[in-house]
Amino acid sequence: MYCCAYCFASFAGRQFGRSAREWGDYLYMKKNAADLAREELARMPEHKRHGTMLLSSVTDPYQGHETKYRLSRGILRELKTGVPGPGPHPDQVAPSSPAASTCSPACPAPRSARR
Repeated sequence: MYCCAYCFASFAGRQFGRSAREWGDYLYMKKNAADLAREELARMPEHKRHGTMLLSSVTDPYQGHETKYRLSRGILRELKTGVPGPGPHPDQVAPSSPAASTCSPACPAPRSARR
């Protein structure tokens, strides 16, 4: 976690009863995020399985925990297999963390993370 003092996302913890001073000392994640994405895609009519999806709109989807849990990678894999077309384009994913390099050739890291 980055715990940036200027981060606009620090409000998020207060929704769960955390104080502003605790910002950066905790992490909430859905360990079943890929399963939830697969289930959501299965319920979605095929004609709606296209367009743009906003993933991790408040924080970087490739924070340090990604190297262990690979949640973002799993969601991108579900999108690649569950949505018609080529799947997420690496240039449309813009994380700022080196943890993005945990992606595999089947789901490559975005160019911004390839260093």
